[in-house]
Amino acid sequence: MVFDQIELFIEDIELYAAHPACEDTKVCSKCNHTLPVTDFSPVGKGGYVRHECRACSNELTRVRKGLKELHGQPPEGYECPVCLCDEERAATGGPSNSAWVLDHDHETDDFRGWLCHRCNRALGCFHDDVARMKRAIKYLRGKL
Repeated sequence: MVFDQIELFIEDIELYAAHPACEDTKVCSKCNHTLPVTDFSPVGKGGYVRHECRACSNELTRVRKGLKELHGQPPEGYECPVCLCDEERAATGGPSNSAWVLDHDHETDDFRGWLCHRCNRALGCFHDDVARMKRAIKYLRGKL
């Protein structure tokens, strides 16, 4: 009798351990779904994974590719509209072969223009939040 109860208990533990909620999970920064860590692509060294799940990352890649096909590359002599750097200085700021990064509205997927890598990352750190950026400007001016 005791043996039968232990077997049932062990079966329950195995079923519980196999449940997806018991896996290491992470919340996708795009879709806000809680997903197993295996649904996120690795980035860099040290076991880190991307902030967005593979499905959202694939969708973002599709959107960017379509916008690049539609808008091509910036014209010769283009300058970043934020920092005014030229192609030579812009090329030193990022990992890709291109000096420019396609910037788009992440809510509407509308093309906004081309930025250098540094300015694109800076806007991304502010989450395209104008109020946050205005507070940063006030802070830099010493008015906070």
